[in-house]
Amino acid sequence: MIGFIKKRPVIFLLIIGIAAGCALCILGARGQDGGTATEEEKIKAMVESIDGVSDASVLISYSREEVPAFSTSREGQTYVTGIAVTAEGADLPKNRYRIINILSTAYSLPTNRIFVCGNGE
Repeated sequence: MIGFIKKRPVIFLLIIGIAAGCALCILGARGQDGGTATEEEKIKAMVESIDGVSDASVLISYSREEVPAFSTSREGQTYVTGIAVTAEGADLPKNRYRIINILSTAYSLPTNRIFVCGNGE
């Protein structure tokens, strides 16, 4: 093995680089769920900061942009396509209006992509 490395160092470095790239891709894919939870926690904190709103639950819908075959980058971009929120106090029209507007502004979503309702007690 050492003889191979001395005779062909470029090929050896290429193999090491490919292995490292594959490892990063695998580890990066595992970390995507952690990103989702973080976004949901951010939205929950934003919603619960509104007066009269508490105990929020959040669901985010994501979509992945397709990458053209001729693109030099092989990764598509993930973006938020919709948000659903349930919370105590969200059944009041003024609170529902505030929640929809804060999420629409923060995520550049049209208001028809945001659903808000009370917890139904």
